[in-house]
Amino acid sequence: MRITLYLDIIFCINLFANFVILCLVSCIHRERIKYLRLFAGAAFGAGLLILFLYIPRSVPKVTGIICLVGSSMGTVFVTFGKKGFIRKWFCSTTILFLTGSIMNYVKMMTNQTVLTFCGWLVLFMTCIGITAALVCGVRRNARLVENIYPVEICNADRKVYCRVFLDTGLFLTDPLFGKPVLLVSRSIAVSCLKEEDCRFIEAYEKNGIIDYSQMLRDSTLQKNCFHEIAFSSVGNPSGKLLCFLIDELKVGGKDCIHRKQPVAVAPNDLFQGAEYQGLIHRDCL
Repeated sequence: MRITLYLDIIFCINLFANFVILCLVSCIHRERIKYLRLFAGAAFGAGLLILFLYIPRSVPKVTGIICLVGSSMGTVFVTFGKKGFIRKWFCSTTILFLTGSIMNYVKMMTNQTVLTFCGWLVLFMTCIGITAALVCGVRRNARLVENIYPVEICNADRKVYCRVFLDTGLFLTDPLFGKPVLLVSRSIAVSCLKEEDCRFIEAYEKNGIIDYSQMLRDSTLQKNCFHEIAFSSVGNPSGKLLCFLIDELKVGGKDCIHRKQPVAVAPNDLFQGAEYQGLIHRDCL
């Protein structure tokens, strides 16, 4: 059977596919899209594919694989340069592999051996969308894991272990001691305090003010040094948080130890459904 290949159609299809994948890589790595370089890289990859069609079948498959890998690397290099080259090449190769796998699976399940140009276009764009969602989800989860730290809160004879998230937007500082504040959920805060301290927190939440007369009568409350700090957040009104001192804070993986560390009590719903129970200031790392 004689097969006719239309090189112009093959070139245009691959040019479009390369351009979409390279745009997706730019978005994933949060780089400003340079359309001229993206077009040049896409055209470079599509042009090399046309040249590979002339490689005789007698050439070993290993050589063909090396040529394909080299063309994909050249495409990424022309588009993005040498900065972050390996990461971007791996990202583009992953997207291409996932997209091709999804398209082959759909073709196998639907028993479609031949699709129209529009059919392939719709299938490709659908697969690109699915692949983009998968890659962005994995990247987001990886970033979350990288910024979660185990901490040990030591106060008196109590030790509490929890996970905190490095919040780059957290600039909360205790003006009384001039130290960055660790923000934890209410459940973690009461776990590292004695029963009378927990009742003090309940009274504060109920009345909205600190009973300093009670603090003067109780040496434990004085040791924890309960006080208020002001805060403001994006999209929410400003307010006050109850803050106290703990004896020691140990940040796992960083070998950081902070003594007399200010800790602010946040509502539990702030961390509802999250994999962490607190927010840590970058100066605590």
